[in-house]
Amino acid sequence: MASSSMCVTTLSGGEASALPPDSGVAKGAGAASGWVIMASVAVVCATDADLSAGADFSVDLKMPPHITPLKISPRLFPTATVSHHFPEVLAADASGLLLLHADQGPAAGPIFVDLPGRSEAKPSAFLPGYFVLDANNSTSFSIPNAENFMDSDKVGLIPSPDGGPYVVAELQHAIGRSEVTILEYKSVDGTWAEHTFDNPVRDRRLAPHGSFPHNGSIWWVDLSVGLIGWDRLTTMY
Repeated sequence: MASSSMCVTTLSGGEASALPPDSGVAKGAGAASGWVIMASVAVVCATDADLSAGADFSVDLKMPPHITPLKISPRLFPTATVSHHFPEVLAADASGLLLLHADQGPAAGPIFVDLPGRSEAKPSAFLPGYFVLDANNSTSFSIPNAENFMDSDKVGLIPSPDGGPYVVAELQHAIGRSEVTILEYKSVDGTWAEHTFDNPVRDRRLAPHGSFPHNGSIWWVDLSVGLIGWDRLTTMY
C-alpha cells in the first residue's frame, strides 16, 4: 500500500484551528504543535460503529513526527482496500476541510462526461468519488458528477478564508499542447467551469506529487519541474 504522507498546517495557537471543543476531531498530543503530518492513505473502518455516532470520519491529531490518521466510514469507500486501490487524502487546510478521493465501487460499464468543452464515454473499472470532509463537524459532501475529473493526482482544493464556499479544481495538462485547462467545481452554486491558459510546461509530461492551497490559490507540486499555481481571481503562475 502507498506509504506517502502529507504535511499540513492544521493547528494554530495550541489548539486545532477552526475546530470547536465539541467537534468530532480528537485534539491529542498534536494540539501542542503548530502543524501535523497527515497520512495520505485513509483507514476504512470495519463498520460505522467504529466512529462517533453520526460521524462520516474521524481525525486523531498526533504530534510530529507521528502520523495523523484519517479514519473514514465504509460508506465512503464501499470496496476492499488493496495496494493499488485505496482512499486517498488529496488536500487539507487549516480551516478543517480535507479533500478525499474514494471510488464508489465497480463500474458496470463506461462512464460518461458531459461538459461544454468535453463530451465522452470513457472506460473505468470503478465509479469515481470525491468528497470534501469538514473536520469541524465530521461530515462529508460528495462532489456530484465526479467523473468529470480526469486524474486524481491533479485535483486539489481551494477553501474560502472565512469558512464559506470552496472550489475543487483539476489541472488538465497534456504534453505538446499550447494550453492547459483547469476544471473547477464551485460549491457556492454547484456548477462546473473550465478555464484555459498558456501551457507553462509543454515539452514534458507532468508527474504531480500533490497540491496544496495557499491564500486563495492552489499549487500543484512536481518535484522535477517545480510549482504550478493558479489564483482563480487572476491567472496561472
